[in-house]
Amino acid sequence: MINFNLNANNFYSYMRQLATRHKGIGKDKPEENRKHFFIGELEDFYMGLRSVVLFPALVVEGFQINPSDDQETWYRESAFTVIFDYDDHDNYAQQTDCFSKSEDIGREILRRIAADGDESVCPIRINNIAGVQVLNESDRYAGIRFSFSINNANATEINEDVWDDE
Repeated sequence: MINFNLNANNFYSYMRQLATRHKGIGKDKPEENRKHFFIGELEDFYMGLRSVVLFPALVVEGFQINPSDDQETWYRESAFTVIFDYDDHDNYAQQTDCFSKSEDIGREILRRIAADGDESVCPIRINNIAGVQVLNESDRYAGIRFSFSINNANATEINEDVWDDE
């Protein structure tokens, strides 16, 4: 079940679970220092992930939290990239195939987040979705980067259990 209310660990654990559960990602057993799920930034995509990623892969970026002025709603902005590798630098059909497969998987991930958010004890909404093609020609992998925003209710009462009495 989706639960982004508590902390970053919940967010990344949920995204890792999506990568594990999706039949198009991560069915090969992870190797030493290489995996199908990776936490990184867009710069990592262009700096070369080939040595740490098994393809296909889901790369989840960090996030930014923007609370509403009354702090009753929190907006978590993040992005993920679905990437596939290809063999031939000059084969544009292979590149576009990577884009197509990445878009299909990314769309399903977004649908899953929306459905899980609807079923959550504290409903979560996903919006501001945008996708852009990304390509690393030198390392021969390509995909789609999906940015999104998730909003959910935030408790505004002080948790007295975490404070020492004066």
